[in-house]
Amino acid sequence: MVTVVVLLDYSPAFDTVDHAIALGILEKRFGVSSSCLQWFRSYLSGRTFSVTSNCQSSDVIDLESSVPQGSTLGPLLYLTYASELHEVADRHVVAFHSFADDTQLSRLVRTEDVHAAKQTVTDCVLDIQRWSSSHRLKLKAAKSEVIWLGTRQQLAKLSQADLTMCIGGSVLQQSTVVRNLGVYIDDYLSMEANARQCAKTCFFHLRRIRQKTHSVYAHTCTDTVTSGLL
Repeated sequence: MVTVVVLLDYSPAFDTVDHAIALGILEKRFGVSSSCLQWFRSYLSGRTFSVTSNCQSSDVIDLESSVPQGSTLGPLLYLTYASELHEVADRHVVAFHSFADDTQLSRLVRTEDVHAAKQTVTDCVLDIQRWSSSHRLKLKAAKSEVIWLGTRQQLAKLSQADLTMCIGGSVLQQSTVVRNLGVYIDDYLSMEANARQCAKTCFFHLRRIRQKTHSVYAHTCTDTVTSGLL
């Protein structure tokens, strides 16, 4: 058995949430009504933005889309907005995983059924792309990543043609390492790539601390390293 995983790439997803569509989903899909729906409407409506540089400001533009990403409510509104994506994936019998706007599709198959699985996942991505377009979300299929997970012996049975996927005219080459929610995952799930990245990050910060040793007390450096490791 091997598993194909597609990591979908959305252009700034929080910025493309349509306010009118979002309110309709809250009302029809989640049963939000009355004063509660009005509260959401007042929260989303009347937002504007402008750019200021060198004491000069641009014209003020009304925002008909986007939710505040740094807010407490923003991610929750996006989750309700994109909740139907799970049903789209279920129609194709493809596993769906998401954390805010980070979305992954996966399918576990036998090596002899790889081509059928690829077609199923491709159809699912195209269906998701159509749904996203109708909801003004910008799914970049060409920038999405594909990784095949399995043992070394099983993956060796697959040719380069088996590992390559085509979605909407864009060829997605197989990646041997992908970054998902800050974790580096390799095709054998050995976690070696993530360990190397962690070590690289640690050495980077240790070098920076060393550069400051001449200007701080020795115990300060020790306490900094110790607290960082803990």
